[in-house]
Amino acid sequence: MYGDDDGYYGTGMATDLLSLLPYDQIVYQSGYETPDWMKNAVIYQIFPDRFYNGDVTNDTITSDARGSMQYEYMNDWYILPENPEQVTLHPDTYPTYAYKGDGNWSNEIYGGDLKGITKRIDYLKALGVTVIYLNPVFESISSHRYDTSDYKNIDPILGTLGDFEELVSVAEANNMHVVLDGVFNHVSDDSVYFDRYYEYLEDGTDTIGAYPYWAYVYDAMSEKKISKEEAEKQAKEYFTAEYGITNYDYTEWFDVFSDTTLKDDNDDEVCDSVGLRAGKPVYGYDGWWGYDSMPIIKATNGSEYQTGTWAEEVIGKNETSKTADNSVTQYWLSKGMDGWRLDVANEVSDETWQHFRKSVKALDSDNVIIGEIWTDAVKYLMGDMYDSVMNYMFRGAAIAYAKGGDSKNALNTLERLRERYPKEAFYAMMNLVDSHDTTRLLSYLDGIDDDRNQKEISEAFPTYENTSDEAKQKQYLVALMQFTYAGAPTIYYGDELGMVGADDPDDRRAMIWGEGNENLVKWYAKLAAIRSSYSALRTGSVEPVYGTDKEILGYVRSDDSDIMLVLMNNSAADKSVTVNVAELGINAAELADVIAGNSYSAAGGSVTVTVPAYNGVILTDKCHVKQVSVDEENLKPGFDPTYKIKAEERAVKVTGVSLKKTEITLQKGKTAKISKNVVVAPQNATNTAVKYKTSDKTVASVDKDGNVTANAKGTATITVTTKDGLFTSECKVTVGDQVQAAKIKLNKTKLSLKKGKTYTLKATVTPKDCTDKAVKWKSSKSSVVKVDANGKVTAKKAGTATITATTKNGLKATCKITVTDPATKVYLTPAMSIKKGSSVKLTASVFPKTATDKLTWSTSNKKVVTVTKSGKIKGVKTGTATITVKTTSGKKATCKVTVVKSNKKSAGIKLSAKKLTLKQNATKQLKATLDKNATDKVTWSSSNKKVATVDKNGVVTAVKKGTVTITAKTSGGKKATCKVTVKVPATKVKLNKTKATVAKGRTLTLKATMTPSSSTDKLTWTSSNKKVATVDKNGKVKALKKRNSHDYCKNCKWKESNLQNYCKIMLVHQ
Repeated sequence: MYGDDDGYYGTGMATDLLSLLPYDQIVYQSGYETPDWMKNAVIYQIFPDRFYNGDVTNDTITSDARGSMQYEYMNDWYILPENPEQVTLHPDTYPTYAYKGDGNWSNEIYGGDLKGITKRIDYLKALGVTVIYLNPVFESISSHRYDTSDYKNIDPILGTLGDFEELVSVAEANNMHVVLDGVFNHVSDDSVYFDRYYEYLEDGTDTIGAYPYWAYVYDAMSEKKISKEEAEKQAKEYFTAEYGITNYDYTEWFDVFSDTTLKDDNDDEVCDSVGLRAGKPVYGYDGWWGYDSMPIIKATNGSEYQTGTWAEEVIGKNETSKTADNSVTQYWLSKGMDGWRLDVANEVSDETWQHFRKSVKALDSDNVIIGEIWTDAVKYLMGDMYDSVMNYMFRGAAIAYAKGGDSKNALNTLERLRERYPKEAFYAMMNLVDSHDTTRLLSYLDGIDDDRNQKEISEAFPTYENTSDEAKQKQYLVALMQFTYAGAPTIYYGDELGMVGADDPDDRRAMIWGEGNENLVKWYAKLAAIRSSYSALRTGSVEPVYGTDKEILGYVRSDDSDIMLVLMNNSAADKSVTVNVAELGINAAELADVIAGNSYSAAGGSVTVTVPAYNGVILTDKCHVKQVSVDEENLKPGFDPTYKIKAEERAVKVTGVSLKKTEITLQKGKTAKISKNVVVAPQNATNTAVKYKTSDKTVASVDKDGNVTANAKGTATITVTTKDGLFTSECKVTVGDQVQAAKIKLNKTKLSLKKGKTYTLKATVTPKDCTDKAVKWKSSKSSVVKVDANGKVTAKKAGTATITATTKNGLKATCKITVTDPATKVYLTPAMSIKKGSSVKLTASVFPKTATDKLTWSTSNKKVVTVTKSGKIKGVKTGTATITVKTTSGKKATCKVTVVKSNKKSAGIKLSAKKLTLKQNATKQLKATLDKNATDKVTWSSSNKKVATVDKNGVVTAVKKGTVTITAKTSGGKKATCKVTVKVPATKVKLNKTKATVAKGRTLTLKATMTPSSSTDKLTWTSSNKKVATVDKNGKVKALKKRNSHDYCKNCKWKESNLQNYCKIMLVHQ
């Protein structure tokens, strides 16, 4: 019988039944396809926090790590991550170039972020990268973020959703794809889903985490001796009433056990340190590989897909529509990324991944799914789950060969994969040689194994300087194998620079910008350029070359365009190799090495090549050699010292916080902004953000902006905590029982008043039981509107003013008041003649000058004369029409307009008065009469404008005492005048004495003073009893006889105004 001979599925042998090795028959789904871009990819894996810091403002945006743990910010970009195990093992010799902090794992923050990746796109492009694979970027409580807190948010330390969308956009513009890490087997215990530390419950949420719920249930069962059903009922009633919880979906996602508790390394019970159960033992639950920090999703009936609402929220129910739903899987695909790498994929059910594939591919069949599988992955590559896997099998074969293994063993391993994996998957393999879960490539080649089993400092913290030259050369060989074999070569960030590192956490060092190996990074870029130039190296067939020395590993890559022979040498010496290329299908007479450019004769069908030590050649028909180039300028950040990260490029840490006021007193209902008292040190700290918390919200509550509200009599403490460093300061708030005004409202918010009018505004202060409803009134312009203490407003003059009513505690309400000044008179030139077709602008004289009225114009016959909104008239045809102007307040004036055929000059001009007497400030219109149908224009002038003015309509306004001549002049030169006398009436008279005693026969001269002093009034003097006393025209009083021994009036009158004042005269005998 014929069967396999060695388990590698190549050529078999005939043997008996007992010795037969079966061939596996791999049957995969018809139509199984993987994205072509993945087959042609060069993948670059980035651990975001350690790649590049593009925005220091988010470095310290939060200090909250897991539970009560805080993040530790690295001031030195190049310091190595802390290894708590090494601190314990070597406390005295722990290296100074490694961070030594609080002893916790994975809480160091270096500041790398999404903007940093965007800013280094040119570097990645020069390196030849076409796919960026990001370790987790979702909100978390560790630096590795494999413990998700919230799938829907970008971790704020890494940036924002906008930063992510920008990265995706820039990547796409540079022909790159972005793949995200999906961690769906477990979440963080400090997450919205589990909430072991009650953080989300206390901060406010409508969906409760699993732990607070089940802990309450189990406590109730134990303490109240009630059933689980009754305890759950009481739990929901409690959390709904006390915290506003309406959604209990997450309680079904996890197994939390009532009969077990968590134990520490000493087998002592772990107790809750915060939340409702502080001090009580923590109930047990399933954690990933026993880590209580990462509770796993419950597999109902063996499948996460069947667990509560988990599948709907994470995978979604949309398996056909191209429109994304709000599930985690489709939400992030809709934001522009191109696929998922699935963490611990073998620890999630097949059913789950089968539905996951449908969800991912529903949006776009070109989205990729990559599973983390460390062994043979054929069961996942049948077309119903993944497109690719992290090809750790390739890693094992490549590194084993580079470290001196037999080339045949490496070829057998690779051939076994090629024989078993569907072609679509085989060419899409993620061919990595290290990752965040392994020792770095260069250190592994130098003998440092995975899993931190070597405990010496030199092996826990390897350095490039102490790495052997042999290992450094072998890295060139591994890279050559990656870039020439089928599948996507994958670079773990910094490998191209020669970064070293033991297993986690040392393999997660910060990128050594400006310190890398220049030759090595150019080697990677050159290999990427060669791979990009020859499709045979990407998607061509693979045929192993056997029969060479064990140090020589070879294979042929070929497609319709090219056929290429790859030969590699894992020995320390150059090796001469003769290969029958004709048997391999290479029929060229001369071959060339596309790496070094050397040419080799293939006459006779064979070629002899010297394969360099720890390196190799890529041979092809010399006629088909293509020129490749490397963008060395954009590779400089990797090795040029000018690109080293400087201290001033790092965030400035907060060192403390204080309050200007540590005690405040508020009355009930009153608010205060405590944020204005916060002082964060130092002043130039990068992240000065703080958060606020009250010790008793029933007494005093505080919002996120630091606004404190007094709710009830008592005392409460407001704690201010910096987000960077969690430094705190406290303010004691004492609340009095006086009820403060909460709102003030006016009965009017807008009001229009005529000049001189009044109105009383009414203010309503609420609540009704507030202690002090007193209101202060104020006008923004007292010259326009005056307001008294009772809200009574008086319109003083035209304009606008805002009246503000203010309560004692500073609440305000306003009313905007517009004061109008109505017109009392309006004038137009009474009559005029205009030529047909001509236009004249009429101007109305409106009094008082401060009037706010608007004017409207009309014509009695628009067929004869038209008039515009601005008073411009036009003669349409001969005839007569009356133009009327009307003010808003209803005053009118008219002008009789006669339209004539032609202009005519007037032989003369007459005025309606030759003399005119006016009181100060009075107005009077003079009317000018011209010859019939005369079209002359009349202009008016005053001989002294300080005494009286005249406008275009002949309206004279008296200004001050005096005489003036008003002249009307025609355009033909004819004139007429009017003499105007302006008189100033007295408004008040005052005597120098109001009482006087005069002896009989004696005299007294009284003096009168008029206001204004410019008054033109004449005085007359009279006595109320001439038998007692007389007064002459000059105010001289003469006493005649005594009458009843007391007073009689002597009056002084204004002749013009008829106003008077008096003095009582008492007569006495001497």
